[in-house]
Amino acid sequence: MKLYLAMWVRGQQGNNATKEDVEANKLYAVGVASQLRHLLEPYHAIVCPHEDAVLNNIDNAWLEFRDERFVPIAIQRCMNLLSECQGIILFHRGYLSEGMEHEKKFAEDNGMFIYEADDFTDDVKEDLVCAINEVSE
Repeated sequence: MKLYLAMWVRGQQGNNATKEDVEANKLYAVGVASQLRHLLEPYHAIVCPHEDAVLNNIDNAWLEFRDERFVPIAIQRCMNLLSECQGIILFHRGYLSEGMEHEKKFAEDNGMFIYEADDFTDDVKEDLVCAINEVSE
């Protein structure tokens, strides 16, 4: 199964997010994606939008110009990546961003596998593997 990893880019700071905030959020998501790949591959593939070159360009333009018109463009790119997947994993860390809300709704509307948790803990790893195994059987 191809699984999309949904995590923040700007996070709770929203429009006030600094370049450092965005970089830290992306780095954290890429680290989680790496752990997920170690845990789930070769049976399941992980799509991490934080690693996508097109999204990185959009994020960089947003950081430079602070133009809100880039946000729906980024969300659409995420939807394009998500539409190629069979499921979504959301780690919201206590805050579901606007983009994550769109991603979750898209997954719900399209009958995809959805796994949501606060963060990627050892207990969540075990629960996630069980949830995926139930769907994959």
